[in-house]
Amino acid sequence: MTCRVEHLASGRRAAHLDLMSTPIASRSTRNKSVPPQKERDFREITHWVFDLDNTLYTADAGLLKEIERRICLFVQRELALEYDAAWKVQKDYFHRYGTTLMGLMNRHGTDPERYLSFVNDVELELAPDPHLRAGLERLPGRRVVFTSNCGRHAERVLDSLEIAHLFDDIFDMRDTGFAAKPKRAAYDAALRHGVISTTGAAMFDDLKANLEIPAALGMTTIWLRPHAHAGRRPDYVHFETDNLADFLHAIEVTDKQ
Repeated sequence: MTCRVEHLASGRRAAHLDLMSTPIASRSTRNKSVPPQKERDFREITHWVFDLDNTLYTADAGLLKEIERRICLFVQRELALEYDAAWKVQKDYFHRYGTTLMGLMNRHGTDPERYLSFVNDVELELAPDPHLRAGLERLPGRRVVFTSNCGRHAERVLDSLEIAHLFDDIFDMRDTGFAAKPKRAAYDAALRHGVISTTGAAMFDDLKANLEIPAALGMTTIWLRPHAHAGRRPDYVHFETDNLADFLHAIEVTDKQ
């Protein structure tokens, strides 16, 4: 995986490693959380944008460890470094460039496809969730996955969850020129390609920082709170929930024609 995973494995590793080491589940297996009745009106929304990792499904601690191990192993082999040195380079590039991959590309001319193929070579154990599928099915208009991960990984996840047919497009880091959310360049690319919209659009993401620019653009923002100690909800987050499927069933939407 790419930078999106690195946000999980590096930027918020401690929190996510507290998860139980069980098969990966859809986000609807979290504790229930739906908006109050008076705030459930989403009838003007016809453009639905979803992050992938830890939004449409929840990555367990074992997966995160394996991803981080493969990222570090790639850096070791690419730069001919020992483990400790590779780990320091990985973290330095992640914090300096937003992703380890971007640092490797800028500093060493690394082929991104080699990186993506290697880091994404992990086992996925995903259980289809009829409740999530039904929640997505009731949303009118266009549904898009906007991920700072690899599109092929996104396809694997959607296929495993049996919801691929419910999405009109996948916009990945290749499409953004390898700029990751929350960098402005990622959203500018998404706007140019019609992936996000400034009117009638809602965006779901488990990283609240990724919702600041969408809110400024006029989108309705929904934060998939990762755990009870994730901090307060900032003003640019309009809704929060720890259960995507329940949220989708609770909101009021325009009847599909």
